[in-house]
Amino acid sequence: MFNYLCLAAFILIFLKFSKNGLNWYKLYNFKKIYTQYCRYNSISKQEWDPLHTKVLEKNNDIIKLLKKSEIKDFIIQATTPTGHGFVTHNNISVLSNIDYIGWIGETNVPATIHKFLTQAIGFNKQRMIETFSPFYWINLFVFLPKNIFIYLELPYTSDRAKLLIKIFNIFYWFICSIGSIFFKLFDLKIIF
Repeated sequence: MFNYLCLAAFILIFLKFSKNGLNWYKLYNFKKIYTQYCRYNSISKQEWDPLHTKVLEKNNDIIKLLKKSEIKDFIIQATTPTGHGFVTHNNISVLSNIDYIGWIGETNVPATIHKFLTQAIGFNKQRMIETFSPFYWINLFVFLPKNIFIYLELPYTSDRAKLLIKIFNIFYWFICSIGSIFFKLFDLKIIF
């Protein structure tokens, strides 16, 4: 019995520190990207310089990290004159214009990216702090199927997905409760 408790405690401590380490690593990356982006906006006025190249190289990484931090991209409408009294209306993604310095329509792109990166830093700080809370771990294990959906990046916001997650949760709770009753009734031992 004592061996199982030690093993369970070891697994929980390992999960806690690995999750905390992963969140710390993401936070470190965001802070590094944020400082590079701030330097890029303050220094880079020429078309191509080494800092511009760095921002372009990390463009996909920045977008991927922002999406994992649940920062939603938004589309802005830009009107550009084409000449002879005509204009074009374009829908432009802010995240796809990370390297752009200036205004698109009525939106200041660098200020918006600063806001996105600051929100992502705050989100990752919150994720790092919440790993110390026992309620986080209770929620993780009680709603394990939902957390697996989120981890696998499956869509979980549609009505069909929510229903599927609820069915999986009920099935998970049923299996866990029946399993614990059988282990207690028949005095079964887990053998490793």
